[in-house]
Amino acid sequence: MAWLQWLIVCVSFVLQILLMRSLLRQTAYRDFPVLFAYSLVLLMTSAVDMGLAQNSPSLRGNWTQTVYYSDEALRQLFLFLVVLSL
Repeated sequence: MAWLQWLIVCVSFVLQILLMRSLLRQTAYRDFPVLFAYSLVLLMTSAVDMGLAQNSPSLRGNWTQTVYYSDEALRQLFLFLVVLSL
């Protein structure tokens, strides 16, 4: 089951990077700066969450939960801003 989780994470990262590349190549980030910021935040917070969850079993206590919920609040804030900007 762990291979399925890694497969989903890898596909997610590839799709996020392709979206960012597309926004940068077509200069769409000028038209949609909030969407670009949301994509950037989503990529960074996903990397931090997966790094903490997979590489540091000793940090899986309160620290990981605090970081996860802080990241989730940041993602929700940017998603709200994307909805407002459209």
